[in-house]
Amino acid sequence: MAYSSSEKAILKTIHYSDIFNFPLAKDELWDFLIQDNEVSKPSFEEALANLSKEISYKDGFYCLAGNEMNIKKRKRNLSEARKKLHLAKKAAKLLSYIPTISLIGLSGGVAIGNVEKADDRGLPLPGRHDRGALQPGCDSRRGIGVGCPHGPGQRSGARDG
Repeated sequence: MAYSSSEKAILKTIHYSDIFNFPLAKDELWDFLIQDNEVSKPSFEEALANLSKEISYKDGFYCLAGNEMNIKKRKRNLSEARKKLHLAKKAAKLLSYIPTISLIGLSGGVAIGNVEKADDRGLPLPGRHDRGALQPGCDSRRGIGVGCPHGPGQRSGARDG
């Protein structure tokens, strides 16, 4: 079957997310769409409808057909991610009192909302944005990131010394 450029973009994106067993919601699929050519929203919607044999949709998530168990896993992981995000916010608040830290971010599964109970990776990582130190993946598009003591793009004056 010959796929349109919109269908190819959707399939590439879902195949990539499938590597991590991470089904995507429709808005995530659109936001993270891997595309060689510009894809319009109407062609995206049409392509989704045309790919019903290749991809599955359940409970608000898309995945490759046959991998529906990943949807159940993601829903379970969202609950765990909320708990870890709460812990991360507490840790970030404590770390924000250290004057040499000007950035506290999340990475890995916690940042994207895909962690299991035993995971400890992705919890707050302190760094200095002006020293090229740790700059973990805060995703401002999704409102993820906690505890930067000075706010985005602001310098603290005396505390940065």
